[in-house]
Amino acid sequence: MVKLLLFLALQLCFIIVLWQYSKSRAIVRWSNRRIALYSTLFFYVTLLVVVYLRHIQLRHQLDAFDLNKDGIFTGREIGEAQKEALQKVSSDKQITFAPLIAVAYSVIYFLVLSLGFKGVRK
Repeated sequence: MVKLLLFLALQLCFIIVLWQYSKSRAIVRWSNRRIALYSTLFFYVTLLVVVYLRHIQLRHQLDAFDLNKDGIFTGREIGEAQKEALQKVSSDKQITFAPLIAVAYSVIYFLVLSLGFKGVRK
């Protein structure tokens, strides 16, 4: 839950920074769609980074059981905890489907931002 709140706070901070930046530019004012687009791109990239970091964390947990660092689990390296870690890594489909799912979430995010900005700024 803390990670989710941190992720959402990061998104909100980025939107606020973009909003302030667009207001401070006297020559060219950014449209609501441009702010929503940049926020959506940031959202997409951060989703992919979070998934990649989770994959690295799972691999690190599994590699902790490889005592002689040869890449093969033998003898006393194999146990219930190692089997669970191996199962988590081998059944982790997040890294595979992350780009596609992130696109779907980003489209929804863009629509919500566009509709939300519509009434706020003209």
